Amino acid sequence: MAENLAEQRPFTQRVIVSLGKKILRWSGEFESRHSLIPSTPKIDNHYFPWVDKLEAVYPEIREELSELLKFPERIPAFHQISPDQKRISKGNNWKTFGLYVFGERIDANCRLCPQTAKALAAIPNMRTAMFSILQPHYHIVPHRGPSRRMVSV
Repeated sequence: MAENLAEQRPFTQRVIVSLGKKILRWSGEFESRHSLIPSTPKIDNHYFPWVDKLEAVYPEIREELSELLKFPERIPAFHQISPDQKRISKGNNWKTFGLYVFGERIDANCRLCPQTAKALAAIPNMRTAMFSILQPHYHIVPHRGPSRRMVSV
């Protein structure tokens, strides 16, 4: 099915998408070879000196998330925010509440979670931060993002 959809795209679009995927693969391999941190699925906290400070305010962060979860219908599904994620985000099973997205602070969301926003603002070079909320028993299929620069904690 996916192949049929790909074949329906204009030739130039297929070439551009194919070339883009190759560039991203090359970029990811380059980043892995030259990274100062390991490329293992789980990375030890000592690589991120700010983790202890973030963990120290966990109760406040959890309380703010609990308040958000009282109204789950207000939190968009991941693919509603980023349509490119529709392959791995189905229905309302994966919701995301962005606080910072690619360096841009989402002021309205940060006002709803002031302690979380304050803790995140103290993380050096932090570019993207969100609550990623999965429904029970939902599984995200193995996948690769466009870059190793996105780290989940």
